[in-house]
Amino acid sequence: MLSITEITLRRLYQNLASPRLLRANPELGKIAIASQKLSFEAFYEKMKTQSADELKKIFGYSFFEVEEELLQQQKTEEGFNKYLEGKRVCLVGPSDHLTGKGLGSTIDSFDVVVRLNFQWPLAQQLQKDFGKKLDVLYHCCNGDFPVDDLFLPEFSTVKFVCWEAGSEGLKLHNYCSIKAIPSLCISETISSLERSLETPPNTGTSAIYHLLSSNLSELHLFGISFHLDNYVEGYRGRGAELGNWKHDLKKQLDWFTGILENENRIKLESNFLALLEKSS
Repeated sequence: MLSITEITLRRLYQNLASPRLLRANPELGKIAIASQKLSFEAFYEKMKTQSADELKKIFGYSFFEVEEELLQQQKTEEGFNKYLEGKRVCLVGPSDHLTGKGLGSTIDSFDVVVRLNFQWPLAQQLQKDFGKKLDVLYHCCNGDFPVDDLFLPEFSTVKFVCWEAGSEGLKLHNYCSIKAIPSLCISETISSLERSLETPPNTGTSAIYHLLSSNLSELHLFGISFHLDNYVEGYRGRGAELGNWKHDLKKQLDWFTGILENENRIKLESNFLALLEKSS
């Protein structure tokens, strides 16, 4: 019988949101989504008296499988970082201030185009302002709308999908596996950012934070406004609703303006700059 060490339990705790674990025991998704509410110390006290065999019964698979999942995620993260290295990256949000600006071809000209949640596929009439290219998708998988709407033939050309362990996370992950699209669960990264911000981050904030951890050369933001502007008409999303998901937008905007002082890789388009100046 394997002994259960603090190191092994820490690995398990850090990977509560791993696809294999959620598949084995969906109830753990509740822990993964709000992991900041369950400290490692509390988790350790609950689990330290369990044998390896007993823990396998609880979590549905062995620690060797935990480490296999961890290794696969590490490889995907390494592949993602290599893909972004030295690239000019464009993160596109659904803010209405891009409407009528005709920046679609500019957006599509970047090395890597990143979009958020249900900001793809774009309606034909929006493409002249928002572009149509999609290389990387960040998705919160919160269940507001079914991820099945993404599963079009064109989606198979996506290079990477970064997802959060929400109610639709495994469905998106499994579809990516079938289509051989590298899929990266970033729930641990989001939880770390949430603890720093003291509020759940929006998907756009999470994407900025995660992208900047790579060695990309530039990160250009288009249609990102931290809800200083409305969503473009027709975008399906509820994050801007007052009180929805308990996002504190001021804390997120304060964080963003703070990192602008030292992060010269971030490039802002004039419309967002005008919104920032107006809000200050």
